[in-house]
Amino acid sequence: MIRAFPVGWTVARFHKASFPTHRAYDIFGREGAPLYAVEAGVVSRHGPNAVGGFMVLLRAESGRLYWYTHNREAGRFPSGTAVAAGTRIATLGQTGNAPSPHVHFQAVNAQGVAIDVYDELRAVQFPSWARTYTTTGAFVLPARQALLGVVLGAGGGYLGWRYRA
Repeated sequence: MIRAFPVGWTVARFHKASFPTHRAYDIFGREGAPLYAVEAGVVSRHGPNAVGGFMVLLRAESGRLYWYTHNREAGRFPSGTAVAAGTRIATLGQTGNAPSPHVHFQAVNAQGVAIDVYDELRAVQFPSWARTYTTTGAFVLPARQALLGVVLGAGGGYLGWRYRA
């Protein structure tokens, strides 16, 4: 189960993947944004290649495999390094065939089949205790959290909600 959102700072756009044609999530953000391990596991680095550019793979303790492609560099750790959920493992980039800075994030189950983890990603991006929606779907923050959002926004970065295992 995903415990951390894969991208820090401001996420410009994130939408549900169009299964089965595009079996991943393109999470657009500012080049240089940190990429985090979504679960505890072991990382390996690959790339560059013409399609995905620099790539980091995370083999999670759950048996899932997570792909992070189009990274700015090959990754922060040598292959075989064990990491905890929420550890910074790479940097968002635009390598390979990426038209703009983003991470192509894909989850694969133990049988090698791409899986839809949208609900898990949304749960760690904005935990339910941190948000409220109106009947029209507008996003509303309680007063203390709204102030925190203004302070963080003024600081020029989105720290993100990350769970520690």
